[in-house]
Amino acid sequence: MKSKSYVTMHPAQSSGLLAHEELSRAERYRNAQNSGKISGSSFVRSRWTAYAARCIFLLYGYFLIKVILFKFGSGDAGFLWNQLQYSLSHPGLVQDRMFSGNLEPFRQMKSDLRDGTSLGYANLFGNILIFIPFGFLMGMLTFKRNLPLLAGALLCFLTSFALESAQLIFSIGQFDVDDMILNTSGGLAGLIMLLTIRWFVTSTKKV
Repeated sequence: MKSKSYVTMHPAQSSGLLAHEELSRAERYRNAQNSGKISGSSFVRSRWTAYAARCIFLLYGYFLIKVILFKFGSGDAGFLWNQLQYSLSHPGLVQDRMFSGNLEPFRQMKSDLRDGTSLGYANLFGNILIFIPFGFLMGMLTFKRNLPLLAGALLCFLTSFALESAQLIFSIGQFDVDDMILNTSGGLAGLIMLLTIRWFVTSTKKV
């Protein structure tokens, strides 16, 4: 049987080895940063920025529901519950309300542009502007990787569709496909803004 040999390390040698590993880790980090492996989007990767983005997103979500569903009014839970029960017990009325809305893409937009009224312009640009923070914040919440434009557009579209459907079910607004198009465009614009900022920060760090 062969005897095993053990090598003892002096405490000074052990501390020196640890210090060398720390220096190597710091050097690798600097090299990765200089080579662009650590992207400019690292400013949204910090823990505090992620927490702040979540808090802002929750406040923004409350504002979005307040504006789109309740038109700045107060949402009465009892009223909404009664409206929901009535809609579920009368699905034919929900269908009628849906077809009485706008199901033709770009029809309302063309009408607003043709009329040229302040109310029409407010509807056009308001539906775009209100969703710009949605795309921007969604991009920040996916800070571990860049959110693809197609996925961002899909998230914006589904959120807008949910809000339009809620207006239909609770009988507090009309279903409008043009609103979904405008909302999706605004959300996509917000995401593009964030990606542009990330690209700019990355480019300046590489210089």
